[in-house]
Amino acid sequence: MVAASADIYHLPAWDHVPDGALHPGGVELTRRALAHCAVHAEMRLLDVGCGKGASLAYAATLGMQAIGLDLTSAMLQQSRESAPHAPLIQADGLHLPLANQVIDLVLAECSLSLVADHSAVLGEIGRVLRPGGLLAVSDVYLRHGQCAATVAPMLAPAWRGLAVSRAMLLERLAAADFSLIHWEDQPTALHQFSGCVPPATVAVHWEADEGVEPFTLALAVARAKPGYFLLMARRNGHPPTSCTGRTR
Repeated sequence: MVAASADIYHLPAWDHVPDGALHPGGVELTRRALAHCAVHAEMRLLDVGCGKGASLAYAATLGMQAIGLDLTSAMLQQSRESAPHAPLIQADGLHLPLANQVIDLVLAECSLSLVADHSAVLGEIGRVLRPGGLLAVSDVYLRHGQCAATVAPMLAPAWRGLAVSRAMLLERLAAADFSLIHWEDQPTALHQFSGCVPPATVAVHWEADEGVEPFTLALAVARAKPGYFLLMARRNGHPPTSCTGRTR
């Protein structure tokens, strides 16, 4: 996550999203992700890009030891209001200030796309996860993956993490020593979320690079068919964390 992309979440429009969750699907999608795992009070969860703390608050109701990480102090202040007992860290996903193999489960909800270098972030997540630990990601991707190479150079550098296909994501997970255990598309979540946020705010997510006409970028993005997904992956190693997900 970089400052340019994180700044959009300070726009007033985000004050009105349902349940305070700054990602499609809201807490209900978080609940769905965690339902695939046998969570218990001893599990340590790291929420990368915790935003207003909605997922931290939900994890607390499950008795998990949840830690929130966000780039900006303003977001962490709101997280403190939602999850007053959760440890909070100001940092980005490229440099997680945690020791090796200390986390059982990592959440990255609409935060992976805010970093252009997915491989570096996944490497850091893999470093802090215990062997067999789990990663839950929900985010934007391009359903017409062959268009990713066209869209990426048209985007401003801070937003190029959006130009990714399913195949690219799975390749990067495997390279970071993760195994996919569950994937599902969430088109309804994306559609409903877009209806809650003014179009001008959503459009900021696809900021054109210098010299690229916004209309030209909009056409390229439309052809690429943006979608939203939820995936669960396991950090390779033993012992594995119990999980009921399946690849599909």
